[in-house]
Amino acid sequence: MRTKNRSIVVAPAILAVAAALLTIPPSPATAQHTPLGLSISSPESSYLVAEPVVIRLLLTNRSDAAVTLSPELALETELTTLWIAAPGEDFVPYDPGFVEEPSRPQVTLEPGETLDHDQLVLYHWPERRFAFPEPGTYRVKVVHHGFGVRPDAVSPTLELTIGAPSASDAAALELFEDRQVALLALGLDEPQEAVSRLETLARRYPTSPYSDYARFFLARRQTHGHFARRPNPEKAQELYEELLRQRPEFPLAGQVYYELGKIFLDRNEPARARESLDRALQLSSDTLLGAHSRRLLEHLERIEPPKGE
Repeated sequence: MRTKNRSIVVAPAILAVAAALLTIPPSPATAQHTPLGLSISSPESSYLVAEPVVIRLLLTNRSDAAVTLSPELALETELTTLWIAAPGEDFVPYDPGFVEEPSRPQVTLEPGETLDHDQLVLYHWPERRFAFPEPGTYRVKVVHHGFGVRPDAVSPTLELTIGAPSASDAAALELFEDRQVALLALGLDEPQEAVSRLETLARRYPTSPYSDYARFFLARRQTHGHFARRPNPEKAQELYEELLRQRPEFPLAGQVYYELGKIFLDRNEPARARESLDRALQLSSDTLLGAHSRRLLEHLERIEPPKGE
């Protein structure tokens, strides 16, 4: 089976689960079944309370015809939704409270092809709380809505264990589990309180899982400006490299290496850019992130081939 994987990471707006708008040629079969097969997974089977959770959604074209997916339109129409059931409760739809606006190209899936979306699930906006706020076993599923044109397609249920933090992690959680932090993580605002909380968290509790994401969000913030604040790629590099030293297996490590590659490329350091982009490609070879890394490496080959060739 051929696979196209699109790693969608938070910047500036991730936390909606991957969605896709279907446009397929009319056929009698369309009204009888959905052409998409759905499954979901996560790189970790357990997380801590309020820790960001990576959900991977796999969409497979099970029809005999090509299917065109338009992610940005689907997010607006909520054609595909993520549902979360807290321990002992029914499923409720996950709602990060906003729509991802950056346009992404349509993707056409041939019969049998699969498209992967990686999503970071963090904050449930209607209730102003983090998506996984208490310890226990949560159930997660994805529904692709047919709206009467075709039956809904429902993924198998994924179970995630959310654990209570240790004493030291509980102190870190007090800094992380805050609405202002969520605003910064979602890319909606840059409250100084959130910046201070994340900086304190990374400094006081460097080995906490919450610190990994504190560094990630702070580093990403430095890659772009905000009103009068200018980007600070040197600080972003420092934070990204510290994150990789503390947690080499960070779930979004491919994204981190890609961002480092762009920083080095902008600074005209081709050798370091090539090393980082090669690593990003190794970690995300069949993803959209991998495709971006490959294009930058090809650009490097054109402007400055590796020494010795």
